[in-house]
Amino acid sequence: MIIEDGVDKKKLIKLFINLAEKLQKVPSSKEIEKDPELPKYEVFRQEFGKIRESEELSYIVDKYRRINKINKTFCSDCIHDPEKCGKNKNECKKKAEIYYSLYNRI
Repeated sequence: MIIEDGVDKKKLIKLFINLAEKLQKVPSSKEIEKDPELPKYEVFRQEFGKIRESEELSYIVDKYRRINKINKTFCSDCIHDPEKCGKNKNECKKKAEIYYSLYNRI
């Protein structure tokens, strides 16, 4: 789906959020360019400036910054040796409600 230059800003935000949710991270310019559902990265750049500094996109950027930060510390905070446990990190994270609730307080 190709969107013309006059695309609604709300539609751009929704498309951006959908891609971020799909990727589980803030999309890079290359990922935006590759996605057939999105207009060119330059359209985003013109509408929002730098994506990671945009007020309109701050909610989704902050969400995935936080998730990325938690993911980086998740295994290192575990009682099991991350090198030897062999567990799937995503499966462990599903059972980690307490970890996430405490992480937000630190």
